[in-house]
Formats: sequence, C-alpha cells, structure tokens
Amino acid sequence: MSTKATASAFLGAVLRNDPATMRQVANADYIQHNPFIPTGLESFIQMLAVLQEHGTNA
Repeated sequence: MSTKATASAFLGAVLRNDPATMRQVANADYIQHNPFIPTGLESFIQMLAVLQEHGTNA
C-alpha cells in the first residue's frame, strides 16, 4: 500500500470510528503531533470518543 493510500485509509478509519482498520494500517508507535494526546496508536484510538463528542472527527 502506498503512503498516500495508507494515510487515506487511516483518516477514513478515524472518520468511521474504526479502530480495527486503524490498527491494520498504522504502527503501534504512531507519532501524535498534538501535545495533548500521548504518542502511540492506542492513545489516539482512546481519544476517538472525545473527538466524536466534540464533533471534531467529522
């Protein structure tokens, strides 16, 4: 999968709140550049509910 396809799949999974796909396409040591979210894919996945609640993932 190309880098562009991987990024697209990851962002689509975020929008669909689809952690299974996120785990398939991203590394566990995913680097989060938001200083309020710890680095790591699982930390980001845990934030999906907060993103949905505030409407920031749509």
